[in-house]
Amino acid sequence: MLRHIFSAKCGMVTHLKLRSLSIILQAWSLVWMTSRCLMRRYRHWANGPVVPRLYERLRQRFGVDQTILGCGNQDRLSTKSKETIDAVLKFYGKRTSQYLSDLTHMEDP
Repeated sequence: MLRHIFSAKCGMVTHLKLRSLSIILQAWSLVWMTSRCLMRRYRHWANGPVVPRLYERLRQRFGVDQTILGCGNQDRLSTKSKETIDAVLKFYGKRTSQYLSDLTHMEDP
């Protein structure tokens, strides 16, 4: 569901950027809402935090858009979750994939 929102608002993004934005979103939602916006479990791998299921689905691709990701039901998101997604995309959406990846590696899990 969230992948669809990222791709619908950002258009085509790299696999790395999508993964990094989802990690940043999770952190923001924990701080602002004290709950996870995504119900995904993150793992700390040698090269940084990863959602294994998302990684496996996208690992053969460079560019990702909503046609690859499929659709989700945005109506299942709370208003606060949608606002958090919009804030993350507004603040970080123009940043490069490498910048976002570096940002996700700066702190311990």
